Amino acid sequence: MLACVGCGLLASQEPSVRHRDGGMARCNDCERRRDQPIGVVVAMGVDGQVSAARPLRPHGLAGDSAERKRYPMLRGLIGYFPNACAYVSHVSLRANEQHNPGEPMHWAFDKSIGQGDEIVKHLAEAGTVDTDGLLHTGKAAWRALELLERELLEAHPELKPGRNVRNFKRGAL
Repeated sequence: MLACVGCGLLASQEPSVRHRDGGMARCNDCERRRDQPIGVVVAMGVDGQVSAARPLRPHGLAGDSAERKRYPMLRGLIGYFPNACAYVSHVSLRANEQHNPGEPMHWAFDKSIGQGDEIVKHLAEAGTVDTDGLLHTGKAAWRALELLERELLEAHPELKPGRNVRNFKRGAL
């Protein structure tokens, strides 16, 4: 089934999804929005003209139903990588047990200050198991998500950290 590469809408849900170059598909809205920066939601009029632009709401989730469909977290993330997402959540649990023993699961923002080097360290050993029995690639994936989350939070003050983040402060990148 053909799906928009911008928002994940299936052609059966969105009749405007059409073939583009290289076999890629985009719906009309994503085609018009493809050059918009992250962190801004653009409202398009029926004539295709930009009628408003505003920042994303906390956690990057847009306000109305049509805008929320542009963040297909189930279909566009878990639907693609269910095993990898489950594994990264297991890495999170094991890290919490190591760094925050006896405490409820949370990301201790001030203890884990990744700046990218940790990702490369784990990727250099991709395909192997670390001394704690976890795959280096799983740890690299967690570190990549950490780095992305820090960058988004720093670049977009209107975004808020997840509810399981403790000791959050801006400027810690």
